[in-house]
Amino acid sequence: MYLAYFTMAYYTFTHMPPIPEKVVTTGGRTLFTGEDIREGKVLAQRYGILDYGSFLGFGGYFGIDYTAYTLAILAREAGLKEPISLGNPGALESVRDALKVEFNPRYSTVLDGSRGTVVVSEAFGKGFDVAVEYFAELLGSRSEELGLKPNLITDREEVRKIVAFFTWGTNDIPSRVH
Repeated sequence: MYLAYFTMAYYTFTHMPPIPEKVVTTGGRTLFTGEDIREGKVLAQRYGILDYGSFLGFGGYFGIDYTAYTLAILAREAGLKEPISLGNPGALESVRDALKVEFNPRYSTVLDGSRGTVVVSEAFGKGFDVAVEYFAELLGSRSEELGLKPNLITDREEVRKIVAFFTWGTNDIPSRVH
């Protein structure tokens, strides 16, 4: 029995999703770093926001899915017109195309494996900024709407790191980093 637990623990820690060193726009602006993603996860846990919402569908099921909201913001800022829904199987690919979240060197967005840098479109960068603004309001002055304490997170840098964590999960960056 303990062998099974040990094996599962070993597998979990040796197959963790990769986190890029940094995510930058095609113009060279750094949106967030790997450290921001890790700190964002810790902050989301510290403030308990995953008890009042979910990350990739896992968490408090009575709240919003933070990754779905982030994806919708990114898609809207990229000018995507078609609905994102389970009934539209090509929606995620359409979002990736619109945001240029491609990690194949043949396209304009590339992963530089030697440095662990992910390069994304300017539309992605704008969407990230809008997502930070949205969540700063939602987790700040509107936090009671989620059942959270009033003005739960007022530090804009903490919100940016939390949104980096949401964005990391939303855009399939983990499965594309090598």
